[in-house]
Amino acid sequence: MPQMAPISWLETFIMFTVIFMSITMINYYLFKPMPKTNIKNLKDTALPSWKW
Repeated sequence: MPQMAPISWLETFIMFTVIFMSITMINYYLFKPMPKTNIKNLKDTALPSWKW
């Protein structure tokens, strides 16, 4: 389409790579892990006990 501005593949690759890396870093630093005691208690209570 001649109406679109010419954007090279390298520029789009760099743009999407920068966006992907920034979102990944934001998710990494915003994630708060739960303490291990809570995870252990949640595993014990969340699993259904199968009778068969």
